[in-house]
Amino acid sequence: MKLKNLYTNEVYKEKQLLADNYEKVVDSNNDFTKVILKIGGFCFFMLFITSMFIPSYYNLRIVYFSVFLILAAFYLLIKLREKYVGIWSIYVVFTAAVVCFTLTGSFITPNDIGVMVLALLLTFPIIVLDKSIRIILTEFFSWYFILA
Repeated sequence: MKLKNLYTNEVYKEKQLLADNYEKVVDSNNDFTKVILKIGGFCFFMLFITSMFIPSYYNLRIVYFSVFLILAAFYLLIKLREKYVGIWSIYVVFTAAVVCFTLTGSFITPNDIGVMVLALLLTFPIIVLDKSIRIILTEFFSWYFILA
């Protein structure tokens, strides 16, 4: 009974905090989405350039360039709208990155260690401002996808 009350109180506090600070949370998530798209686009473009010169990563150039184009298009879409992006956009970027890194690590370079997937899965919950249950479900299904 005490555990149930503790959980109920924590959920109520979380909902109240998100409701009280709605505009700041939206602004923070929008800023985070734009920054992560810029950084991700730059990193994948640099990986694309680097893969042209390293023979063992030559097969990855198509994957890197495709992800760069997707992130750039998504960033341009957000910039053109210039309003509330929505929390769903952060989950879209996260899911695309997990799928890209998982497939790359599984099929294209199976002998390399997939550190990026683990880093992404570990850092995602601490940088997104959202309801805990959605973050937990996203993490759970991402781990399930990787381990399956």
